[in-house]
Amino acid sequence: MPSVSQAKNIMRRAISEIVDSRLTRAQKDELWEHFGSSCAFCGEHIERTSRTGHVDHLESSGGNGPKNRVLACARCNGDEKRERDWREFLREKCESADLLAQRQSLIEAWVAKHPERNGEMSREVEEALQKAERLVEEFHAACIRLREAVKANSM
Repeated sequence: MPSVSQAKNIMRRAISEIVDSRLTRAQKDELWEHFGSSCAFCGEHIERTSRTGHVDHLESSGGNGPKNRVLACARCNGDEKRERDWREFLREKCESADLLAQRQSLIEAWVAKHPERNGEMSREVEEALQKAERLVEEFHAACIRLREAVKANSM
């Protein structure tokens, strides 16, 4: 059963799949090469054919396009980062300022190589996207209120 935060993340990704293009095979190959088959956050080597890592979202609400995708090991992606800001998370993962600068530079170089979105969105698409984002936030707030009400009733 997903947590409230995970459900919110799933909803945002579903919205992104409608709006954003997915990574092509060539873009995935480029991504693996750019990051040297290593986790963008901790630097752990990842075997592409194993399930020890995968292409992860840099920002949970940033879409599915190449600009928002990095390599992440299973531990960083699944157990540690979650919806946290990638820069904050990266600071925790790097034991020195030099290593932090190196990894941040690698991520930022990848992001800079890719456009925000493919083309301009029509006003109708933009409005529908904004409404969907508002609904996700309303869902999250309602779940928090529900959790608090259940907690208050169980005391």
